[in-house]
Amino acid sequence: MKRSEINTLLRQAKALFREHRFALPPFAEWTPEHWQGLGAEADEISHCGLGWDLTDFGGGDFHRTGLLLFTGRISESCKKAGLQDSLRAKCGHAMANCSSGT
Repeated sequence: MKRSEINTLLRQAKALFREHRFALPPFAEWTPEHWQGLGAEADEISHCGLGWDLTDFGGGDFHRTGLLLFTGRISESCKKAGLQDSLRAKCGHAMANCSSGT
């Protein structure tokens, strides 16, 4: 899949979230170039598996069998590792409900 196709799908997903008034954390808008320029401050987001996921499950036909999702909830393992407060501070109020399981 071409990067331009991925970018189009991400724009459509972001528009859908906005349409339904669902606020995403700031890192949802970070470009690949922005991610590359970050250092350790982004490690926790990556370690916790947060952000966009796009897959066609190896089938090569995203539009038929693919999935695009955004993971914005902190997992139990991240909570146990003490990353929750650090992520909340970095990502802002959009992450505030992560500890409550919502």
